[in-house]
Amino acid sequence: MMRTKTRGITVLIGLLFVLASSLIPHRIEAGDVFISASMVRSLFEDAYSWFLDGTVKEQLFFEAESGDLKLFGFRSETSPVEEFAIFLVTVTDGVNRVKDITKAFNARYAYYYYIDTLQLPDLDNVILVQAFYITHHVLPSLYLISKDGVILGVKGEIFEIEDEIPFRITSVDYSDAGIVPWLFGFETMHPTGEIFEDGSFFWSSPDSFQASPYTRYVYEWCESSSTFEIVDSSPVNHAAVTEAFVDALNKQNWKEANGYLAVPRWATQHDFESDSVVVELLSGIKNFVGFPDPNTIRLETMSGSYIDFIFDIDWEQSYQSSRRNFKDEHQLGPWAPQPKIKALHRTVINE
Repeated sequence: MMRTKTRGITVLIGLLFVLASSLIPHRIEAGDVFISASMVRSLFEDAYSWFLDGTVKEQLFFEAESGDLKLFGFRSETSPVEEFAIFLVTVTDGVNRVKDITKAFNARYAYYYYIDTLQLPDLDNVILVQAFYITHHVLPSLYLISKDGVILGVKGEIFEIEDEIPFRITSVDYSDAGIVPWLFGFETMHPTGEIFEDGSFFWSSPDSFQASPYTRYVYEWCESSSTFEIVDSSPVNHAAVTEAFVDALNKQNWKEANGYLAVPRWATQHDFESDSVVVELLSGIKNFVGFPDPNTIRLETMSGSYIDFIFDIDWEQSYQSSRRNFKDEHQLGPWAPQPKIKALHRTVINE
């Protein structure tokens, strides 16, 4: 899903990718004529042997043009695995230059594309490509391409583009940092509490995605360096906040950890170091027990204790994964309220 603000859209078909750079020794007036798809393909036949398995017409699945930029996308119609190649052609001083930009693209997002053009400060022509990975849900990735190649490539569940100054792109993406083992099995407690006759919990694929950690990333165009910089990286749901909190504890950064709490828990380093819950969490996380209720995440520590993270909002009031259907959609996307930890409790479980 992508939402844009105040921007015209031109739709084209697409799919793209590839490497190296070649100079075509044919002088052509800039903005007049680009070299053909056939000539581009012939330059890279040694790098892509499958080019010889079909005609240009069979393998060319998209081409897009903006000013002095042009993209060609090829893919194999005969290979048992997805084979593709994407080339950027630019015209400088009357000379066509061809660059293979395939490696800059995520190979999993290799189905169909949406293509648009835009302008950035100091860059007259930029081609925007949105590619899609299709499972039980359509997941996008986004690429911005200038004469220098791919200047930004991000994937995620949702994108928001702000055509203002500064130019920003916001995305939300899965962000498991490996601090908590986010495994969803039959013994993992489901927030709705639905249990089968044998006592097991059922986690649908969309439910497990909703419960997994997600982070919001904000990329801002910096004119001075002509690059995109990450200006914000924030956890947006319960699992991500839990992981960020535990990470702050591991770094002994109690001030950062306080930021994830509804009410600050520590006023000094001594308060932090003497907190019994902190001591338990610093022993390491052994297991994600699940959601005892929609507002709570329970973790098992390496020392054998169970710690409940009780939040101020439930799991559906924070960021809502685009892979799950909600009966009450709040439509806030990446700017949904960040859940805050209201309380930390050590819990006794009777086996």
